[in-house]
Amino acid sequence: MMNILKLYQRFIEDYLAIPVLTGKKSDREKFAGALTTTTAEALMSDGRAIQMGTSHNLGQNFSKVFNMKFLDKNEKEKLVWNTSWGVSTRMIGSLIMTHGDDKGLILPPKIAHTHVVIVPIYYKETDKKKILKKAEDIKKK
Repeated sequence: MMNILKLYQRFIEDYLAIPVLTGKKSDREKFAGALTTTTAEALMSDGRAIQMGTSHNLGQNFSKVFNMKFLDKNEKEKLVWNTSWGVSTRMIGSLIMTHGDDKGLILPPKIAHTHVVIVPIYYKETDKKKILKKAEDIKKK
């Protein structure tokens, strides 16, 4: 559970360039049936937090209900210990809210390694100067 939470944090901060806070949910907020729920949350520019991913220690509660067992090294049946992890489209929405505005979206370099390539194409030599000028204008913008 904690390994996945750290993985989320590393991915969100290092690749999506969004600072997050990680921590444990209160008993009231944790996933129903879980022993522990952890979360990675980010603060958006409007002052609201958004949950970008969760990781749950489900203990053996679900194994008991669904009779999920394994054989241990002594070939005795034991109930499995479960974890559950999840991210959703909220992560994509958070990326857009963090790095986008009315003028568009600028993706962080680690997820947009090809920035912009302008390829001026002209068919007649007489159009070359005009098209190169337009390409230069676009580059400046």
